Amino acid sequence: MNSKKKFLQSNIEQLKTMAAKDFQYTYQYGLDKSSDYPFPVVDNDLVIDNFEQLIHTGSLVNTDILIGVTADESLYLAEEHIFYNYLPKKKS
Repeated sequence: MNSKKKFLQSNIEQLKTMAAKDFQYTYQYGLDKSSDYPFPVVDNDLVIDNFEQLIHTGSLVNTDILIGVTADESLYLAEEHIFYNYLPKKKS
């Protein structure tokens, strides 16, 4: 098993043992700390609706849309904000 798969499997096992309220709190805490990640914008306006809905209602007529995929895009949030609290603390 490669190291990435082991890392994910280990995290899945940790999630199975967490209480739902602890996971929800930790997840929200992580999102609060991730202000470096901007929300989608179109011409400096915040995109406040579902893209599919905007297309169907005609709000995005003649608007270029760039769509892409990034592997492991949210892994930073998972590693730094969700699972960090459950790693063993280093002794000084």
